[in-house]
Amino acid sequence: MTISDQEIVLARRNAGVTLIELLTVLAIMAIMLGLAAPSMTGVLGVNRAEAAANQVAADLMYARVLAVRSGGSVTVTYTPTSYEVATASATDPAKVVDLSRDYVDTTIRPSAPQVIFNSRGLVTVGTGDFSAISGDKTAAFTLTGVGGIQRDF
Repeated sequence: MTISDQEIVLARRNAGVTLIELLTVLAIMAIMLGLAAPSMTGVLGVNRAEAAANQVAADLMYARVLAVRSGGSVTVTYTPTSYEVATASATDPAKVVDLSRDYVDTTIRPSAPQVIFNSRGLVTVGTGDFSAISGDKTAAFTLTGVGGIQRDF
């Protein structure tokens, strides 16, 4: 069995991809990526706001548990991009959180600048709505008087 020169030439021609084919595929992929990018930024904003709200809610529960365990009051003090958890008996805060470091362009809006839990874990100051805002996306929850968290979906 012999292979002709013409069969060898045809085999070589069909062996790979031409530069034009490769550039065409890359151009199509770039266009598709350009169309998908704006929708991804919206998803990231929602995720960032929800993650920040979840962290604030978890730290409020931490402050509540700390108040019950220590047998004294615990205060959570807010600024737009950070907050700290402090017991009444300690000179240094138990926890300081900088939201601007972990959640870029995200701010927190509590209904009051402070939340105070008493030794029974009840909120004495600062019940109400909390919002985490990232761009035009918002995630919210409500802190009740008994120290519970109600998520707003």
